[in-house]
Amino acid sequence: MQYSRLARRTQQLTTRQSYLLLAGAAALLILFIIYGFPAVINLAGAIGGLRHNASSSAAVNTIVPTTPTFAQSLTATSSAQITISGVADPKATVEVSQNGNILGSTVTDDSGQFSYDVTLNHGDNVFTAIAVTDSGIKSLASDSYKVSYLTAKPNLTVTSPKDGDKVTDSPITLSGSTDPGDSVTVNGFVALVKDDGSFSYNLTLNDGDNKVKVIASDPAGNQTTQELTVSKQSP
Repeated sequence: MQYSRLARRTQQLTTRQSYLLLAGAAALLILFIIYGFPAVINLAGAIGGLRHNASSSAAVNTIVPTTPTFAQSLTATSSAQITISGVADPKATVEVSQNGNILGSTVTDDSGQFSYDVTLNHGDNVFTAIAVTDSGIKSLASDSYKVSYLTAKPNLTVTSPKDGDKVTDSPITLSGSTDPGDSVTVNGFVALVKDDGSFSYNLTLNDGDNKVKVIASDPAGNQTTQELTVSKQSP
């Protein structure tokens, strides 16, 4: 009994498939009679093209986008507002993060350039970016870009000579200390600053009183100035 039901079901499916094949053949025959053989070929090509385009679209949607790259030279600033920029794929969505927190996203232009306005936190700010496709596929994270927001004036101490000192030699060694990474000038000339922030400069004196201006500058441009007078007397 079960075998008979299976046989009838199989026969029904076979009959239905036969009708579908006959209907398809009849449709092609009608097209051939009305429009000719080229129309049938074009129809087949169109169907094949649709399948190819669907496959191509699926492949495009799985491509991982290019990793964004920052194009920045600024390493420190005394301004809380800056614009960071870089490059990625043209018309790509770029997601920007600051110190591990997502800030938002922007879209690159036709050449792949992007920019994003940010508000800095005091101290170091580390930025990264990823590109995201419309289907949600993400690129690898970019190399980090760090910029320091500095507003405090640098430390500056001149240990030798002291203001008002009288000396008989010239040149003399002017020495002192500032914060590591800062630069120092003495009367507009660059002093040698070591990694620990200590500095020295060979200062040539004229006879009589000599005004000396020492300026310490941090990478953000903040400055501290110290002025002193050194008198050179004849031996």
